[in-house]
Parts: sequence; C-alpha cells; structure tokens
Amino acid sequence: MDRTPESSDLPDEIRRAVESDGDSRISDLHVWQVGAGKFSAIVGIVRYDPKSAETYRELFRQHEELVHVTIEVQRCNEQEASQATT
Repeated sequence: MDRTPESSDLPDEIRRAVESDGDSRISDLHVWQVGAGKFSAIVGIVRYDPKSAETYRELFRQHEELVHVTIEVQRCNEQEASQATT
C-alpha cells in the first residue's frame, strides 16, 4: 500500500474542510496514494449533531485527485467529550 507523499497537503485540506463548521472533529484520517496523482481516504468524524456521510463527501468533490473516500460519522456524547479532555 502506498503512502501519501510528504509534498501533499491533502490531509490538511480534508481536516480544514471537515472541521470548518466548528462542531465536526476528525477522529481518524488516513490518506494514501493509489495511483499517479490519485488518492484514497478514510475519514472518521465525531459530531454532537451528526450530518450524513454524503454531506461531508460534498466537501471533497473539488478534489479530483481524491478518487475513493470512506466516511464514518459518529455522534459525540457528553461522557465521551469529558473523558477526552481529562
């Protein structure tokens, strides 16, 4: 399995796009090169009021180099949030 080239800023762009709403947080992000200039990603997202995976997928449509994306969205509950900060 190939890895993301160090020169790629795709992981940072994905993180910025998802987290720009102030509620969504990326819990897991894997991006790897699957061909010449082509990438795949697995994105885990946690949010208090979950949006659909398709809503997040729309954020990535501008990235033609991202040819396969798996998105998992989970609800964040108060107990998980307090455990994460302690």
